[in-house]
Amino acid sequence: MVSSAPSKPAVISAYNTYASFSASVTEGCLAAFSLSDVSPGTYSEADGTQVYIADMVTMKISPSGLVSYTDPREEADETIGISVEHEAERALLSEKTETARRIAATLASKLPGGGGIYLMSVLENGDEAEIVFGRHINGIPVDMNASTYFVRVSLRGDMISDVRANLRGYDATSQSADVLSLRLAAAAVSGTDKRGDVSLRYADNGNTALSPSWFILTEKENENELVES
Repeated sequence: MVSSAPSKPAVISAYNTYASFSASVTEGCLAAFSLSDVSPGTYSEADGTQVYIADMVTMKISPSGLVSYTDPREEADETIGISVEHEAERALLSEKTETARRIAATLASKLPGGGGIYLMSVLENGDEAEIVFGRHINGIPVDMNASTYFVRVSLRGDMISDVRANLRGYDATSQSADVLSLRLAAAAVSGTDKRGDVSLRYADNGNTALSPSWFILTEKENENELVES
């Protein structure tokens, strides 16, 4: 459906969830990566990053809320590691995508705040795959501070080898943002050398209050550029 009525999306508040909810966020991350029941060793790095290690599996949470999970092993065992459940001899890309989605959904469910997740991209090259998920608030994508995406999952064969996550939190406020109508945004692009899809997005640049703006995904650069300021 296309409506000619002007959009009145909400202004959203953005914050570092780990800074305020470190204990619950840590528990959620350990659960998402199946490390809750293995009593991983832990230590702190000089910048305050918390490190959790079980066998060769490592999870890190930085003070800014960036999370990394790495597993360099060739295969998971019964207690540690995340493998893709599959019916055939080798996992299908759809099965890999579903495993990655469950990780992203588990992380999102443990975070305070609102919004949902959506699939940004799926890439497969031989035995390796990369699946990326973003965050949205009421259907409007959020280009997240520090990493743009919410969760990026890398797979090697049937195993999760690397995960990167950005634990920023978002809440819709009662304040409405003033944005151009889609027709005016399209008119702003008309006559320029830019071509691509116009979309309404929040750009999280680290501020606490965010209003959406129109961006165009350029075909040449495959990046979002601001249509109007």
